[in-house]
Formats: sequence, structure tokens, C-alpha cells
Amino acid sequence: MWAGKKFSYTSLDEAYQLISRAADKIKPETEEIPIFQAYSRVLAEDIISEIDIPPADISHFDGYAIKSEDTSHINKTPLTLKVVGKSFLNSEYRGKIHSGEAVYVSTGCTLPRGADAVILIESVVEKGDLIEIRRRVGKYENVTPNGIRHQKGRGCPKKGANSTSTGHQTPCRY
Repeated sequence: MWAGKKFSYTSLDEAYQLISRAADKIKPETEEIPIFQAYSRVLAEDIISEIDIPPADISHFDGYAIKSEDTSHINKTPLTLKVVGKSFLNSEYRGKIHSGEAVYVSTGCTLPRGADAVILIESVVEKGDLIEIRRRVGKYENVTPNGIRHQKGRGCPKKGANSTSTGHQTPCRY
């Protein structure tokens, strides 16, 4: 059956190019489906975020929202800050904090204006409406910064990405 026929071999690179050219000619079908049905699908276009995700700086733990620069001079003497409010998911603190102030924040709360870090509740000494901090706290410590996952106007995720159980739903959570 094959006797007398001549075959030529194709290099791996050539074979890859032939397959790529053939695949480029195929136009896959697209369809719009609800996000909850997108698991294990491939995106036909970029999903463009309409907002920053998260939409604000968010506390990653229970603690006190502070200005990190207030702690920059801590050495042996602890820093004392006045607690000027509390922030919970159902009633967030709406004011702005100033140097020398702190606001109690629960996990997932938006940081008050002026705050750029959270010190864990376990890391402070509470004395009525004052807290004592004994170490320096870095900027964005214990904070999920605004736009860290996705930025407004950018693709998140991109065309051709495989969906996962969480990846494509992220823009829909906020």
C-alpha cells in the first residue's frame, strides 16, 4: 500500500508554523453568557474594569488605621495616638484622620482619609481612648491598596485567558 511512495520529513519548527497558520484561519464562535457560566471558558475579548478593584484602600485585618509617618520616629519610647472613631462594615468612619490620631477598623473596611496603614489590634496597648504603639509601621502595612487587583479602564483579564473559579468574577464582586 505504501510501497514506492516517497515521504519528506518536516522539521518541528515548520510543523509548528503550518499548524499556526491553519489555526489562525479558524474563527472561533463567540457567545455572551452569564459570568457564573464562564468557568473553564476562554475570553473572546478583554474585560475592561469600570472601577478600581478594590475601589479604596481596605483594611486587611482588625486594628487601627493610622498615618505610617507618625511611627517613623519610634525608637525606645512608644507613640501614643488618640482614637477618634471606629469603622465597621455596616457603619464606616467618614472623617479624616490627622497626625496623632487613629481609627479602629475591622477587616474589610475602607481606611479613613489620611490613613495609609493598619496596625493590628494585638500590636497595641489600649488605654481608654488612647493606643500605644511600640514599633514602626510601614506605608500600606496590613492594607490592600486601591486598584491593586485591577485598575479602571484596563483589561482584567485579557482576551484569550482561561477562566478560573475566581479570576473572571473578580470585576463583578465590587
